[in-house]
Amino acid sequence: MPHWKSFKIPPDLIATPSLPSSPFLRLPTELLLMVLYQADPLDKICLAFSCRHLLQISALASAKVPCRCKPQCFSQEIEKLLKRVKPVDARGKSKRTWGFCIDCMRYRPTRKSYWNGKVTCGNWAAWDRAVRCWNTKFSLQCPQCWGEEWQSVCPRLHA
Repeated sequence: MPHWKSFKIPPDLIATPSLPSSPFLRLPTELLLMVLYQADPLDKICLAFSCRHLLQISALASAKVPCRCKPQCFSQEIEKLLKRVKPVDARGKSKRTWGFCIDCMRYRPTRKSYWNGKVTCGNWAAWDRAVRCWNTKFSLQCPQCWGEEWQSVCPRLHA
């Protein structure tokens, strides 16, 4: 079972008034708090991320985020969260031009043009191969993380 710790919200986000626009958000704060109390930790975080109004209310509901004390559980929970907030197009379908990097745990562009000129290692051929593997989704590691790992594994080649 993963361990969750307190979710910290920047004070300036809570201080700014929000203007609820949907009927759900116009429910009394007490009812929205009841929804948040019934939600599992991951759902609470997703609701808090959805808009400023729910972020402000989640501050009252003591939302929690995964704790890094158990790296495997932390990684799994963060991955679940990131899969819920993946980039989507106007129709709500997953964007195929973005990929999820298992190292930096971020969605990164897969377009080759994005990675042109961003070489993080000294080997152009190897960099090009890393970009192609990321572009075709053959690799689960973005080129930037690959380049950083390559430099740490082969430091004498970069001196």
